[in-house]
Amino acid sequence: MQVQLQGIKTDLFAIERYVDEIITQIKENSAAFLSTLNKPLTKDHIEHLKQLHDTEVGSCKHFEE
Repeated sequence: MQVQLQGIKTDLFAIERYVDEIITQIKENSAAFLSTLNKPLTKDHIEHLKQLHDTEVGSCKHFEE
């Protein structure tokens, strides 16, 4: 039984093909690319503050059990 590894190829040729494909997509859809690039990412502000707090102070969830 042969185990088949999963993952993304990271050799130089695979990376070069990936970058070439990205550049081609950007050239074909430059207006859409620029529009998406200039749109801010949205995130729930309360959840973000909670993550920052838990990272800085630590979480006490294990005490609640």
